[in-house]
Amino acid sequence: MRSALPLLLLLLPFAHASVTKIAGVYEPNSIVTDETAMDLDQNAIIFHLLLNSASGYDTAKEVYDNGSYTDTYATIELLGSNVPVGGVSKGTTITGITTQDSDVIGLVYESMIAGQSTLKFKYPVLDLQPPNHVGCMVGSLPEAWHLTGGCLQSNGTVVIEGHGLVSYKYSISDDNLSGRSFKLWSTLAESQMGSCARCPYKEYAKFKEYYGQGDYADEWINAAFAGRSTSFANIGGADFSRYSFEGRTQAIMKATAYMTVPMKVIQKFEGALDLCTEQFQAFKDQSVLSWDEGVAFYTGSMALGVPGILMYALAEKRCKDFKTCGRGANELAGSSAYINFEMFDIFDLGQFHLMRGECDPIRDLIDRATNLMSIGVIQGTLRYAYKVGTGTSTTEKSKAEGAVFAASVLPRVYACSKADAKIIYENMKVGAPFTDFQAVLTAFESNYECMGIAPWQVGAIYEEAANGGDGGYLYEPKGIQIQTSANSATSSSNNSDAPNVLVIGLGVGLGIVSLLLVAVFLTMRKRNKGGIPMDRNDPTYHDDAPVV
Repeated sequence: MRSALPLLLLLLPFAHASVTKIAGVYEPNSIVTDETAMDLDQNAIIFHLLLNSASGYDTAKEVYDNGSYTDTYATIELLGSNVPVGGVSKGTTITGITTQDSDVIGLVYESMIAGQSTLKFKYPVLDLQPPNHVGCMVGSLPEAWHLTGGCLQSNGTVVIEGHGLVSYKYSISDDNLSGRSFKLWSTLAESQMGSCARCPYKEYAKFKEYYGQGDYADEWINAAFAGRSTSFANIGGADFSRYSFEGRTQAIMKATAYMTVPMKVIQKFEGALDLCTEQFQAFKDQSVLSWDEGVAFYTGSMALGVPGILMYALAEKRCKDFKTCGRGANELAGSSAYINFEMFDIFDLGQFHLMRGECDPIRDLIDRATNLMSIGVIQGTLRYAYKVGTGTSTTEKSKAEGAVFAASVLPRVYACSKADAKIIYENMKVGAPFTDFQAVLTAFESNYECMGIAPWQVGAIYEEAANGGDGGYLYEPKGIQIQTSANSATSSSNNSDAPNVLVIGLGVGLGIVSLLLVAVFLTMRKRNKGGIPMDRNDPTYHDDAPVV
């Protein structure tokens, strides 16, 4: 092991970057800046929700329903005698002129069938950090937020490959749209994860069984927007007529990030595995792309800045509340979240194996990533169960945050224990008459092993003001003996459930070996490819198309 790290350091300088890295760490095989930009949609939704007005809610719902910042295209009307009467195939190159009189080369977003004259022009994705990844962003945004410098002119001519010069017209403010949205992620979930060729995906099946419908996240969010009750066929319902804007805002913005996004990440990883099979080796590049997109959706574009509002950011925020930062999940600050260290190791290893056509290790990596993503949501549920249950904060905001965090993880508990899931739900649901923190904590702790996580990974709520300002934990969770404000006991050396220094050390050592293999592979890959990534603007693989 001692010789591995120096060799790794010697190899890393040769693995030069060819595309924009995700969170400054993960180098995708393709340009996925468009996928990371989903946090811009989330930011727009949050901004308008926080206006606490009907008009703000209307705009937030438009962005939720239709998207704005990603997968952008223009719907143009072709004019004159040169309209291709036989149609135009998806992926055909189109060249036009922007509002700033620059050339823009796009692609046909969807095939235009014979006899039609309406064509969708897909804008090129640039290898630049959002919001500079696309020159035209309009979607459902207010006019003051429009970025139109790279949009097609409102009228003029385009050159369609194989068909020549064709006149067109369209509305810049009305016809520049987005093909990706949080709503679409939920409403397409059944076709992508429930009834596709190799479905149902096991994690999705848990949520569908619990809520009784495939688009459970969309139903939750729509009910919160409308201030009505959910219509779930089974359990897990919520009556948002009990809430003002304050509570509904929390229910919406946390559901988009923590109920919708994790399942989309899982769908992308499962899709990568679906494509990594012997009979689908022709789709190897698409398999790696699907994996890269999952990483992008997990992380977002602003993960290292403000606002950080997707799953990566949740892990970073909660680790400071539960003292689970650092490689050993035992630091309060000054380091990234333990969860994110683990997730990015998984991301690197998954890409490494997929690019080599090694499919067998992917199943375990997906399962580990799925389990890890639930930790931040569990921590969020516990945090607000403690606040409300102890009377520290009984505001509508705190109660709503606890309810939506619980809703985002309850199906996983339900799959392990229906009784414990009921305990958590009854204590955390919208309009719960009481919240017993200890009951919620115990119900979770009883199912950690079943959910594939350990108590030390979750930790306990830590406050620097505890113990007379010396800092400490506010309670002692099962399976870990830690210093609390009421108990000065330290970690027991014979506690089998506590983090084992030797095990952690071995894990880091194995991680170094794995990363060494990844570094060697990436070096050879880039020498062979000249550092040229897959063409991300090829629309033959669409983010929201059902997996083959």
